[in-house]
Amino acid sequence: SQYQLCLMIWQDVLNLRGASNHTTKLIGDACDETEELYEEGHPTASMHNRAKGVYQLYLATYFGEHELGSQIAIQSCLEWLKTMPSSFGLYPALFHSALCCLCMAHKCKPSYYTKHARKFLKILKRWEKKGNPNCSHSIAVLEAEQCFLKKRGKKAIERYEAGIRMLQKQKHTHNEALANERCSAFYASIGEKAKAEEHLKASIDLYKEWRANKKVEMLVQKYSSDYE
Repeated sequence: SQYQLCLMIWQDVLNLRGASNHTTKLIGDACDETEELYEEGHPTASMHNRAKGVYQLYLATYFGEHELGSQIAIQSCLEWLKTMPSSFGLYPALFHSALCCLCMAHKCKPSYYTKHARKFLKILKRWEKKGNPNCSHSIAVLEAEQCFLKKRGKKAIERYEAGIRMLQKQKHTHNEALANERCSAFYASIGEKAKAEEHLKASIDLYKEWRANKKVEMLVQKYSSDYE
């Protein structure tokens, strides 16, 4: 139901604000993902489970749980396209799916994860060509991540900067914060400590503006560890 959907969205907010004991689990004052709300076979049950997957994917991305996010993405994202073709949540789900897979490719099985990321990115590019105004900044950030993986530093910087500019212009504060966080990771990987610090500071400020207090707390700890 729409009511249960709103509760899941609100629990996402509570997790990001630090008002839950969990980061990626939808458990707290608004809802509890472990509760069985519908009997098996109920027409609303499958829709509820799909929505739960989408909102867990968002949390996995923002909290850096890329393995969880990529698992959800690979298992479910293409199915969401078939079963929820007109959902407003599909474009961000594709972005988060691709980003989690690309982040995992830094850690293990690069060909496996990049294969799935390319599928999600290809769909976003197709939608962009058809006029979706929300895809360009996502594509720029994902292309930057691809260049990061391929050690194409100059191109990665160009695409990160382009994505950040577009996100800033469109006032997508949450994803501007995320893009700066990823850009910081890129600069850190090539030993550009000053630029890495600059983008991490920007990310913290943007997450503060978005009121994602738990994420801010995590990044402040990282900043203190790496730069103070």
